[in-house]
Amino acid sequence: MKKNIFIILSLLFTACSITNKLPNQTGTFTDERDGQVYKWVKIGKQTWMAQNLNYKTKRGCWYYDNDTTNRSKYGLYYDFTVIKDACPKGWHVPSDVEWQRLEVSAGMGTVEANKDGYRSDIGEAFLPGKSTGFNLVYAGWHKQDYFAELDESAYFWTSTQSGPPIYSRMFKKGYDTIYRNRFGIAYAMSLRCVKDVSDN
Repeated sequence: MKKNIFIILSLLFTACSITNKLPNQTGTFTDERDGQVYKWVKIGKQTWMAQNLNYKTKRGCWYYDNDTTNRSKYGLYYDFTVIKDACPKGWHVPSDVEWQRLEVSAGMGTVEANKDGYRSDIGEAFLPGKSTGFNLVYAGWHKQDYFAELDESAYFWTSTQSGPPIYSRMFKKGYDTIYRNRFGIAYAMSLRCVKDVSDN
């Protein structure tokens, strides 16, 4: 009898573990402006693009070393002055608060999410094949005709200004921390858009 109870409890525990590891809801959508198809993932109550934006704005965008192969893999870098109009219809540039909600959904504490600098050890959850489905790529950055840190780091804009600088996020290869701080508008960074209609 005791053996049967143990087996039943073991099966229940295994089922709960599998349930907790189920992937987030995912799908695709088409950007009607240029026909590009993007993956999306629902993380917590927010729906995020699961790829870097790759829409070519009329100005203020670049791809690494002006190599089209890099564009298809890593997406484009955007000047802060154009990001407001860069996202597809129905999507927008996430605010710093929306990034914090994303981080908390991925396992970061709410107090830590509000700190500047390197925080927590959940960065691995954003990598391809990991729990969030965010599919982070280390696209590097661009500044004044200079490209840097391809396959070493990833930088993302938010829409939140704190004085002239803008709150942004940085992930560095080999580190599980997520860096939150303010960067100047001279930089051009990657962009992940978040869906307008969400339960946040």
